[in-house]
Amino acid sequence: MRTKVKLGFIDESCPAPAPNSPNYSKWIKCDYMVVSWLLNSIVPELADAFLYVNSAREIWDELTERFGESNGPLLYQIQKEIEDLYQGNDRVAVYNTKLADLSEVSVRNCIHNSSCTALKNNIELD
Repeated sequence: MRTKVKLGFIDESCPAPAPNSPNYSKWIKCDYMVVSWLLNSIVPELADAFLYVNSAREIWDELTERFGESNGPLLYQIQKEIEDLYQGNDRVAVYNTKLADLSEVSVRNCIHNSSCTALKNNIELD
């Protein structure tokens, strides 16, 4: 979504103009496109629950509310993998990629939980 410059419809850095603004219809069209992308990225059985949400931001908020909780067992497993990771015979680039991938997954899984210790530990790794 970032490459299409549409993230602003989710994080509200591209707020809706006033309904009487000449840009309102363009904004609505782009927001509907982001809504479509979001709905199409969700498994059909879950997407049906979001069909009547009015904007991309509302869908994002609903998804965050329902599924934004961190997954403790998964975070523990990822943290353990980070702790157990060693370079061995891997090239430095391969090792760094593995570490970055594990750190990214860990951060994404606890991004909405400000007290998440795994997030703090991963930030300290960088």
